Amino acid sequence: MTHCVLCVFRATITSRVVFCKNIFQELVNTMLTIVAKNRAE
Repeated sequence: MTHCVLCVFRATITSRVVFCKNIFQELVNTMLTIVAKNRAE
């Protein structure tokens, strides 16, 4: 029982981390695009 809870907990944390990484990557890409546009002008 405890083992199952730990597995679910770990899976949840892992998916959260991946989710946050993806959002962070999107933010970085957006910022880089904006900076590139500002430099181009």
